[in-house]
Amino acid sequence: MDVSARGFVMNTVIRTRMVVFSQRGMRTLVCCTFLHAEGGYRLRWAGMNESTMNLSWLDDAKQDIEQWSASMPNDADNQPIDWRWVSSLDLRNGIGAATRQHVDLLAMLRSSSPQLSAPQLHALLKDDLAIRDRLEPTIAQCNSTFMMDYDRLIASYRLPRALAYANRRLCDEIAVLRQIGVAMGLWTVTEERRERVTVPVLLPGSALASGGVSLDDIQDRTADIVNGRAARRAAEKSQKRASDYAMSRANLSGVTNPGGSTLFDYGSETKSAESAQLRRMAEYRKSDWRDAYLPGRDVDNVMGIDIETTGTDPARVYIIDVGFEYMNMISPRPAAAPTGYQYEQSYYETGDAYGQSRLSFGVPAENATLGNPLILDLTGIDVRDRASGFRLFDEWPEAQIGLLQRLEQQPYVAHNARFEHSFFMLNVAGYAESYRAGKITIIDTLPMSRRWDEGSIPDASIRTAITRWTHTPSGRARSMKASRSATSVWKIRISCWLHETSLGCIAWRRPRSVGCEWQVWHRWQALRAPLVAFAIRVAVSWFFFP
Repeated sequence: MDVSARGFVMNTVIRTRMVVFSQRGMRTLVCCTFLHAEGGYRLRWAGMNESTMNLSWLDDAKQDIEQWSASMPNDADNQPIDWRWVSSLDLRNGIGAATRQHVDLLAMLRSSSPQLSAPQLHALLKDDLAIRDRLEPTIAQCNSTFMMDYDRLIASYRLPRALAYANRRLCDEIAVLRQIGVAMGLWTVTEERRERVTVPVLLPGSALASGGVSLDDIQDRTADIVNGRAARRAAEKSQKRASDYAMSRANLSGVTNPGGSTLFDYGSETKSAESAQLRRMAEYRKSDWRDAYLPGRDVDNVMGIDIETTGTDPARVYIIDVGFEYMNMISPRPAAAPTGYQYEQSYYETGDAYGQSRLSFGVPAENATLGNPLILDLTGIDVRDRASGFRLFDEWPEAQIGLLQRLEQQPYVAHNARFEHSFFMLNVAGYAESYRAGKITIIDTLPMSRRWDEGSIPDASIRTAITRWTHTPSGRARSMKASRSATSVWKIRISCWLHETSLGCIAWRRPRSVGCEWQVWHRWQALRAPLVAFAIRVAVSWFFFP
């Protein structure tokens, strides 16, 4: 697997080599071993541990609190932020109650009889949840504040990254505390879907009555917070729409047009779904920014990228895998590009893609101990094996610098790029600053597919969209698991699709990245109008000239 920091490129297949990384003029010598696995190269580290890592940037990040407090008095829930409390947090050593009290939770979890009473466990879990509920709205508000800081009062995004770093470890501590409670028989944990999020729910266990604790104040409030925040945003949007519509009826267009102007008519529940679909299709036909990325529109070299994570919230979970590869949209594939790259799935073809790379990262011991069956089933990655031998991405500055340099060199392509973007904001040093400065260009193929593929408009599910694009040349659908386990491959296939299409008209080529069903649909759309016109002419001719 090749790595790059100011290059990070491995041109030849090697077993072991010394790589010199450079950061701000400082050169650090590290030893790494490249292991061949599943057709790619994964990176394992030796001789580097937690004690040798420089985490001083977590303390330095607090120096930015004065800048942030001047621009961000309230959090995402419109509650005042206590910046003195934020400044008091020990971001480097941990902000959890058990960590502050030097309680070895892993030893207790592995012990057959945890040396922790039920009231103590309840108090620790309650404190941790309260800290998280207080910290996460602050992190959630940082993005919009930073991007709307037009006067550049906030110089750096390192404070939100530091808060997210501490919050991830706090979430691990919360998960371990829950598991200790399960081992003590105080409760059981089940996953429940509540509108937008899935949360763990504690149910009474056999030993709860004797423990004398209540579960009401240690339940996960994430769903209430997230859904309440979304409801407030929806109410604000509805209020704005009503105000815009009232203004349109009060101006001259409301006088000249019966029933008022439709300038701000966003539609209503009384209108049929067919009318709404017609309006969307009318917008679909208009010129759009997505057309700039069609072939021949000055976009040539792109980098398809995909990341694997232990969840969906960038402030709570870890990046464990990064894969990327390049493709030229206009110019031919570089002649000097290495050939013969083997993907994990045999049905993937290299095609025009080149420069494929995959980097693997680790997780803390607490996260690895608990495991992650969902991620294992989805990606094939077992986080239980990532506690040793792998560096954590958010503790590896050189890897972050190398990835940032790659992201700045050319546009990067991702399907539902908001996912990658949100993780890069809270994990990659310098990414937020570079993005705000306009040095990073993102090509999100999800809105492009909705524009150029009319059949994808009704599909709100990302899973459905991915399934649409991941058909083999024979028309056989690949599973979600197979598509995701070949890191970044299915996304670069979409960039190949961009190379082969032009505003709803598929090139008559051998199907490669585009599903056969999708091609047939578009060909029918192209032929439908001429066929209907021909049938009308035949009918008219037969009627007048029998």
